[in-house]
Amino acid sequence: MPDRKIKNNIPFVQIIQRNFSYLTLAEEGFLVDISEFVGFSSNCIVDDVKK
Repeated sequence: MPDRKIKNNIPFVQIIQRNFSYLTLAEEGFLVDISEFVGFSSNCIVDDVKK
């Protein structure tokens, strides 16, 4: 696999739309609220995503 070039440091979240449609409004809100604490390349909730 070729090395990735980092174009910017803007955080992002990827959502699988089909799975998201099964959630209630409260569950969607919860996931959006914690999304900034999910480590990239993992499904772990962390206190600092840059660690």
